[in-house]
Amino acid sequence: MAGGGGASPSCAAVAGWTVTAVLLQVVGLSMFLYGFFPVKPTLPGFSGAESYRMPSCGLAGGGEQPALPPDQLRSLYRELSEVPPVYDRLVLMVIDGLPAEFVLGRVGKPPSKEMVESMPYTQSLLAGCKATGYHAKAAPPTVTMPRLKAMVSGAIGGFLDVAFNFNTQAFLDDNLLDQLHMIGYKLVMLGDETWIKLFPKLFWRQDGVSSFYVKDTVEVDFNVSRHLESEFAAKDWNMLILHYLGLDHVGHIGGRQSVLMPQKLKEMDDVIRRVHNAVSGLEDNLDRTLLSSYCSPYDQNEALQVDLAPTLSLLFGTPIPKNNIGVVLPEVFNSLTDQQKLRTLELNSLQFLRLLQAQLPAFCFEDCINAKYGLGIDKIPQSVEKKLCHLLSKAFDSHHPSHLHQTSNVKSIEAGCNRTAVNAYYEFLRYANYHWHLDEVFIIMGIFLYVSSLGSSSFVEEEQYTWHYLTSTLYLIFLIKTTQSMLRESNSTVARAEGKIFHGNDCSYFTSCKLIPSMRDGYKLCTIIIILVSGRILRAWHQGGVNWVHFPDISKSLAQADSFVVKALQIISVLAVVIVAMQLLGLSGHFGLGNTNNLASIDVAGAFIGISSYSTVLSGILMFMITYGSPLLLYLGMVVYISVISSDDISTPHQSKWSCILDKMITLPCLLPLLINSIALTSYTIVLLLMRNHLFVWSVFSPKYLYVCAATVCTCAGVFIIAVTAVYTCTVFSFRMRNYKDKSV
Repeated sequence: MAGGGGASPSCAAVAGWTVTAVLLQVVGLSMFLYGFFPVKPTLPGFSGAESYRMPSCGLAGGGEQPALPPDQLRSLYRELSEVPPVYDRLVLMVIDGLPAEFVLGRVGKPPSKEMVESMPYTQSLLAGCKATGYHAKAAPPTVTMPRLKAMVSGAIGGFLDVAFNFNTQAFLDDNLLDQLHMIGYKLVMLGDETWIKLFPKLFWRQDGVSSFYVKDTVEVDFNVSRHLESEFAAKDWNMLILHYLGLDHVGHIGGRQSVLMPQKLKEMDDVIRRVHNAVSGLEDNLDRTLLSSYCSPYDQNEALQVDLAPTLSLLFGTPIPKNNIGVVLPEVFNSLTDQQKLRTLELNSLQFLRLLQAQLPAFCFEDCINAKYGLGIDKIPQSVEKKLCHLLSKAFDSHHPSHLHQTSNVKSIEAGCNRTAVNAYYEFLRYANYHWHLDEVFIIMGIFLYVSSLGSSSFVEEEQYTWHYLTSTLYLIFLIKTTQSMLRESNSTVARAEGKIFHGNDCSYFTSCKLIPSMRDGYKLCTIIIILVSGRILRAWHQGGVNWVHFPDISKSLAQADSFVVKALQIISVLAVVIVAMQLLGLSGHFGLGNTNNLASIDVAGAFIGISSYSTVLSGILMFMITYGSPLLLYLGMVVYISVISSDDISTPHQSKWSCILDKMITLPCLLPLLINSIALTSYTIVLLLMRNHLFVWSVFSPKYLYVCAATVCTCAGVFIIAVTAVYTCTVFSFRMRNYKDKSV
C-alpha cells in the first residue's frame, strides 16, 4: 500500500501543473488577442454643421449643435457645403460575392466571352458610356457585416469584427444612412437582414432575408425582386437598398466555376435592367436618381470600398461621416464647376483633419498655416506631423491664396541462441537507455518544419500540403518499423523452435517451423496500409488552399456523377475521414474536408441543419463542430485508445493501483496534444508579432491566428473529455476493487 500512496502525489502534481499551465495559456492568449488585434478608436457622435468649417486646435469633434427639423438641417448643410446636391434619390444595389473581373475584366482586358454573354445589359451600359466601373478593394476581413459598415461609414472595422458577423448589433457610429435620415430622407431596404440588424429603426419599409442559409440560391433573391415593381411605382422613398445574396451562395456551394453561376449572373443582369429602366423613367428636373452615370468602360479605375461613403455624402448634401478614411471619387463630380470640385476635396480634407487631431494630439493645423508649408513643426525630423502639415498646408495655400503664409548442429544451434540472447540484451540495453527512434526524430523534425512554415504566407495559405506530407511520412515510418518488427518476430520464432530441437532431442520440430508473425503485428500492418490508402483518398478529395483550388478533385467530379456513385463514394469518404482522424493527426482530415486558413471556407450552411430558428449559440457550436470535426474525432479516438491500454492494466493484479492506471491513461493522451498545441500557439504568436507590418498580415496571418485560437479551444475541449473519461473509469475501477477486497476478507 505504501507504493500506492507514493504514486498519488505524482499524479496530483502532474494534474495540478497541467491545469495551471492551461489557465496561464488562456490568460496569455487573451492578453495577446486584446493587444494585437486592433480595436479601432472612433470619434463619438455625428458630423454636423461644424464639419464644414476649419477645426480649432484641441477641439477634434466640435461642440454639440442644437437639433433642427430635417428640412432646416438639409437647407443648412446645402448652404454651408457650398456644393449643390447632385442627386435626390439613390438606389444602392449590392450583389454579394460578385467578382469585379466578371464585369470589368482584368488588367485592362474585357471579361471573358461567357461573362459578357451572362450580363449583356450591364455590358451594354459600360460600352455605351452610361455606367462607370471601379475595381473596389475591400480591407479584410471580407465578410458581410464589416463590409457594409465600411460602405456606409467610410471606416475600416477592427479585424475581430469577423466574430461579430454572426451576431450583428446595432451600428452606432456616424454613417451615411443616419445622416440621410436626419435630413428627412426615407429609406427602404430589401435583402440581407444584416442591414436591419445594423440599423433597426431606420427604414421606412423593409423585407429582410437571412444571409446564412447558403443552400438557398433562389428564394433569397426572389424575395427581393418581388418588390421591385411596387417600390418603383411608389415615390415616397429617397434611398432604396437592394442586397442580393444568391450569387454569393452559389459561390459558397460550387465556387466561381459552378454550373449555376452563368444563370445567376443573367438573373442579376435582368434586375439591373429593370432598375435602370425604372429610374430612367423617374428622372425629371426635381428627382435625379443615382445608379451609375459616367463612362469608363473596362478602364482600370481602382478605388477603395470606403471611398463610397464620402462620395455619396457629398453627392446627396450630407456631412462626411466622422470616422471616414475614404477619398471622394472625382469622376462622379464632373457636373460641378472647378471651384465646387475643389470644395468637395476641401471638405474631405477637413474631415480627415479632425480625425488626425484625435489620433495625433500634437497635430495642429493652425501652426501649419502660420509657417510656410508646415516647416514650423520640426521637433521630430521628417515626422508624420510635419509631412501631413506640409501636404495639407500646401493644398490649402493653393486653394486659398490669402493663407499663403499663414534486428546444423548443436554448436550452430547454441551459437544461434547466443546470438539471439546477445541481440535481446542489446535490444534491452538500447531500450533502457534513452535514445531517439526514427519516428521520434521525425516528430521533432516535423514540429520544427511546421513551426518554420508558419513564417511564410504561401505555406500558411497552402497548409494542407504540410499536414498531408507529415501524416503520410509518419505512417510510412510506422510501416517500416512494423515490417522490421515482424521480421524480428520471425527470427525469434525460429530461435525458439531450434531451442526445442536441442533440448527435446527431437528433429521433427525443425521441419515444422514456420515464419509466422504475430497477429498483433499483422493487425498493425493492415491498419497502417488502410490508413495510407485512406489518406490518399482524402488528399484527392478536395483541392484546398488558394493557388490550386480550381484543379479537378473528387468533390468536383461528384457534382456531375450518378447518384449511386455519389452515395458509394460518400460512404468511402466518411470511412476515410474516420480512419485518418482517429489515428496521436486530425488536421489532415481537417484540411481534406475542404477547410483552409481562409475564413471564407467555413461551412456556414451546415450550422443551420436541424435548427428551426436562428440561434447564435447553437449555430456557433454546430459551425465549430463541423469545422473541427476531424480533430474532435481524434480525441474521441484517444478515449478508445485509453480504454484499450487500461484494460490490460486493470486485468493485471500487480498493477491494480488506480493512480498508476490514471497516470498511463492521462499523461500521453492529454499532455502530448496540449504540448503540441502550445508549441504551435506560442510559435505562431511570435510569428504574428514579427509579421505585424507584413503586406498580408490581415489577409493571411491574422485569419490563421484565429484558426490557431479555435484549435486551442478544440484541444482543451478534447483533453477535458479524455481526462474526465479516464478519471471516471479509474474511480469506478477503484470502487469495485475496494468492494472485491472487502468481500474477500
